[in-house]
Amino acid sequence: MVPNILNALIREKDPYVQSSLILALGRLNVKDAIPTLETFLSDADARIRANAVEALGLIGDPSVFPKLISTLDDENNRVLANAVVALGNCPYIQLDAPVKRMYSSPEILMRRSLIYCLVELKKPRYFHYLEKLLSDKEEVVRSRAAEALKVLAVENIPEAVELVRKRGL
Repeated sequence: MVPNILNALIREKDPYVQSSLILALGRLNVKDAIPTLETFLSDADARIRANAVEALGLIGDPSVFPKLISTLDDENNRVLANAVVALGNCPYIQLDAPVKRMYSSPEILMRRSLIYCLVELKKPRYFHYLEKLLSDKEEVVRSRAAEALKVLAVENIPEAVELVRKRGL
C-alpha cells in the first residue's frame, strides 16, 4: 500500500490530492517517505507545505528537525503552526520567537493558529499568550482562547486550571 501512495504522490498534479497523500504518509508513519516529504517543504502551495510539515512531525524522526527549522520562517499560518507543533518537543529548538510572532500578528488566522499550537504543545510557559488573547480585538480569537484554556484545564494542567479559575471561564 505504501509504495502505491508514494508512487501516486510523485505522479499526482492536483495539489489537493497531493496534500492528502502527503498527510496519509505521515499518519501511516512511513519513515521511508521522509526524503520525498522533505521535497514538499518548499512547494509553492501553502497547503502542500503545511501538510508536509505535519506529516514529518507525525513521523517524528529527529533527522527531520533541521529541515523543519526553516519552516519556522514561513509566512503562512498553517505552515508555521504545524512547524511549531512538530518541533515542540525537540530539546534544542527555541520556539519563543515564532510563538511571539504569531501572537503579535495582525492576521486573525495567525493568532487562531497560535491557539491551536498552544493546545497541542500543552506548555504552560506559553499560556500567558492564551490569557492575553482573551482580550483580543476579534471575538473569534477571544472565544477560541477561552475554549483552549478550558480544554487545557480539563486535562488537569495546573496553570490552565488556575487561569480558568482566575478569569471565571
